[in-house]
Amino acid sequence: MKKAKGVKKSVIRKQLSGNGYKRKIERGGRVLRKMHTFKSKLHDVNTEAKNKIALAHRDDKGFIIPNTTKTLPWGNSDIDYYQTDPSLNVKYAIGAINDIAEGTFPENGNLDLLIKLMLEEVTKY
Repeated sequence: MKKAKGVKKSVIRKQLSGNGYKRKIERGGRVLRKMHTFKSKLHDVNTEAKNKIALAHRDDKGFIIPNTTKTLPWGNSDIDYYQTDPSLNVKYAIGAINDIAEGTFPENGNLDLLIKLMLEEVTKY
């Protein structure tokens, strides 16, 4: 299944290929495609040609987790974890373990993610 947000279905179906997606990821750059749409202003309907970005190698819709292909939406609280020095993350994890032991870790805290990330950090050293 091919997806391209904001791009007409007919353009996706006829002009974009699976190989195109792969090439953009490997080589970078972007693919522009021309689309024709209807535009209405004060009940006056016109056609409009738009040249939009159909494929791009960089995901600007979210934060890309370093050394992975995964992303987090902007505003996610876990972004701070990935933007800090790994040694500080280990200190944070140890502090969180203390909070868990004391029963003060927040209920909405993502404990599973914390444990997974902590194990990743520990195995690096």
